Amino acid sequence: MVLSMNKCVKCNIEVRDEAAVCPLCKRVLSRDNALEGPSRSVMYPHYKHTVKKLKFATRITVFSAIVAELIVVLVSLKIGLDLKYAILAAAGLAFGCFSLIYSTSLNKSLQRKIVVELILAQVLLLVIDSMFDFKEWSLHYGLPGVVVGVDIAMLVLIIVNYTVWVEYLYSIIWILFDSIICMVLCFIFGDKFPLYAIIAVAVTAVFLGGLIVVGDKQAHSELHRRFHF
Repeated sequence: MVLSMNKCVKCNIEVRDEAAVCPLCKRVLSRDNALEGPSRSVMYPHYKHTVKKLKFATRITVFSAIVAELIVVLVSLKIGLDLKYAILAAAGLAFGCFSLIYSTSLNKSLQRKIVVELILAQVLLLVIDSMFDFKEWSLHYGLPGVVVGVDIAMLVLIIVNYTVWVEYLYSIIWILFDSIICMVLCFIFGDKFPLYAIIAVAVTAVFLGGLIVVGDKQAHSELHRRFHF
């Protein structure tokens, strides 16, 4: 009988669940068809138990967020506060719950989680700014600040996981693309020179260029694999 399972070649462990990334190093798992019998890889210990605890903690957090939002709405109605503050609280709680659910999802890579949450955080900042007469702080400070923050996070992840640094290259390209969109939005909708947006683009571009130069053949191979050039 043939058993199909996911395997991390770096940690030399096998994961029988439907996870797409290694629970230890977050490297993308590879499919491994092996004959039934003793395996030379180590099964990840207490994997299902850990997943159950994460799901339980997530459900408790989502329920608490719903209760908190109901309290905010009731208090707003009681004291006559503008409901836009309750809507703002709901948006923040919804973003926090989604981030928790998405970040603890085991079938998504860490790089994808970072890019998705980057975009959602920027959308949330734009929504908050729009709710308060759109003072443009989200365009000129919020969006570029999030981009630079994610750049720093990616640099830390690359240093920590330096053996698989090339897997972060694709995400950094997406971050550069995102920063360019932010800069264009500043030029279109802003009323002043988008200095911080340009700095965010420059920082991300230098970061990406440095990885390509230092990575040499590994970086070129990854770019060819992803974009065929």
